[in-house]
Amino acid sequence: MQMFSIARFCPVFACALLFFIGQIPHSAAVETDPYEAAVQKSENLMKRGEFVEALSAAQEAIRLDEKPFAGHYQAALALYYQESVDRAERSARAALARAPADQRAVVERLIEAIGKKRIYWERTRAGDDALARGYITKAAAEYTEAWRAMPSRAEIGLKAAKLWEQRQEFTEGAKILRELAKQTQDPAVAQEARHMLNAWKDTLSKLGWEKWKEGYELYGRWDEADRYYFHQGRDSETAESVDLARRAVSALMLAFDALQHQDYAVSAAAILAWEKKDADAIALLGRGAREAGLRVEQILKEPRVRRLAGNEQFVAFLEATYGASAVTASAAVRRELTDLSGLWDLSAGPFPFGPMRIVQQGADVTITIERNDNAHYPGAKAGSLQFEGVRQGQRLTGSLILYGAKGNCPKETAKVAVELLLSDDGLEIISIPPRHYLVSKGQGGGSTCEGKAEDHDSYYWTRTTGR
Repeated sequence: MQMFSIARFCPVFACALLFFIGQIPHSAAVETDPYEAAVQKSENLMKRGEFVEALSAAQEAIRLDEKPFAGHYQAALALYYQESVDRAERSARAALARAPADQRAVVERLIEAIGKKRIYWERTRAGDDALARGYITKAAAEYTEAWRAMPSRAEIGLKAAKLWEQRQEFTEGAKILRELAKQTQDPAVAQEARHMLNAWKDTLSKLGWEKWKEGYELYGRWDEADRYYFHQGRDSETAESVDLARRAVSALMLAFDALQHQDYAVSAAAILAWEKKDADAIALLGRGAREAGLRVEQILKEPRVRRLAGNEQFVAFLEATYGASAVTASAAVRRELTDLSGLWDLSAGPFPFGPMRIVQQGADVTITIERNDNAHYPGAKAGSLQFEGVRQGQRLTGSLILYGAKGNCPKETAKVAVELLLSDDGLEIISIPPRHYLVSKGQGGGSTCEGKAEDHDSYYWTRTTGR
């Protein structure tokens, strides 16, 4: 009686259920045992779409022997197709209690499918009630949730999209229509979805650009506030900053929903990642990948997203979406975040000398100019600017040693206490006026050297790729 195999049953009109049928060996032969014969009869009737008769055969198998799981499973499946979710769940749980270890996963997936169908009917009935009362927005939301629970019910998704159109909520409707156009097996629904999207094209474009401008204006204000507090070593999670972040993400996501532009999803995810809402950021990147073809290079290039490189959920997302090479790239990013050692480029600000060599051993860090590429400061030769200090998280504190550049100063040095910050721009001097150099004071043999500083410029070191 244990020769029953769920894999033998796969009705051609119900391929959506293949995901929980599983890879289970076929029976060697049709059993003559009455129990097995009843189960086989239920399977055959199910294949023909005769669900009432299939349920009767399954119930006959249970009457013959209620201990095996097969009869209960067949009953649950027949009830599922009859939309009787409560009875289907009871039968499925009875099957689970009796299922051998190698069949439990299949039954569990059936229980999950029953749960989704329950949500579908609950949300659909709630939508029908709201629509009857004239509550269009609520009805649209309920139908949307129903469709999300069972995307194969394309007609309910289309109904939701049309109601969103009535409420002028085009981005909500567009999210549904794009999926219907790509995934539905109903060609009539897919064609209507494409037709509606084409009719909404100008409206979505206008809305998208408006939200893009709003989002990036808010992003700029949030970024400025965040940098200010970050440089001061203070908590950036002020009420103003949190509100700016929330509004920027909302506007950027509306722009993404309207125009499907990859950069909008990355920018919104960057804010969420920096605000330590990692799960939301990863979910958003997933949408960007699925809906707009967001590439892994775009994700790992964004400085504020790069901090997710050590997050297990982020690594799992990269592997599932982009493969093993993306995981390798993420691991390289993580190494960069933990070890600053390598060749960096002093490419911004008043002293674009050239390559800088950073060596980090534990918490100890040294920085030295390797080559001077700046003809305006010929005295700044190799070794003419050095930093020695200690790293604590994203901050480096220590001394900057400056060597003289001209006059009587080439052999002189100045040692200045500094603090550097590893920000999303690179490695940035923040605690002193950033332009420091030595010049001659006075003329002739009696002249001396003094340190000069100008506080209107700044410079950053940025890591050279692959070095």
